[in-house]
Amino acid sequence: MFKGARTIFCIALALTTTTQAAVVEKHITFGVANIPTDLTVVYKEAHHKVEGQPTVVFLHGARFTSDTWNEIGALDAVAASGYHAVALDLPGFGKTGGLKMFKERDRTNFIKAALDELHLNQVVLVAASMGGLFAIETVLMEPQRVAGYVPIAAAGAEEHLKELAARTDMTMPVLTLWGGEDKPDGSRAHMYEWVFPKQSKVVFEGAGHACYLDNPTYFKQLLTEFLDQIKQESVDAVAK
Repeated sequence: MFKGARTIFCIALALTTTTQAAVVEKHITFGVANIPTDLTVVYKEAHHKVEGQPTVVFLHGARFTSDTWNEIGALDAVAASGYHAVALDLPGFGKTGGLKMFKERDRTNFIKAALDELHLNQVVLVAASMGGLFAIETVLMEPQRVAGYVPIAAAGAEEHLKELAARTDMTMPVLTLWGGEDKPDGSRAHMYEWVFPKQSKVVFEGAGHACYLDNPTYFKQLLTEFLDQIKQESVDAVAK
């Protein structure tokens, strides 16, 4: 379904309630290069790490926290499909300490340190809006670590467009999600088509910037299908 660049328009469905799985709130304290004091980072986790499968890491937008992903049942849906899920409170947001990170270098160092501390060697990054500023750093600096990327009206790509276009290692599957009414940011979606050869795009008709909140049921369906596609491609690659 997601192979090759395509645009899919969907009709917004009514919000439905899902049964929450066991989602645990935890914290870790670690140092980040160029940050004078250690950070205590709060995160939510569902399911356990599965050998040979990537962990789904959720990165929230500027008006939200890790609670947002939990409230719409995203961690529950990922866990119910058999995948390990982690949602971070980014620095300066939610219950995580420290200041908000405006420098690219700090964001790069933070994400690397957090993934290292959690021993996450293979990840699928799900990044909404501002969360894309953190995710794109990992995509650029450690592409071998990124099994897939789901930018949701995500920032970041436009700042690295020339670099991304020149790279030959941007081969991870990418599922780009946008709200049909997200006029200021909708044009960004085309950037992902230019730089990621394995990119597909889904536009949520009638939805705004936070399209995953306008239609969480469809968002979770798309995400779990995307994860299953990555898993199947991995199995096929081993079988060759």
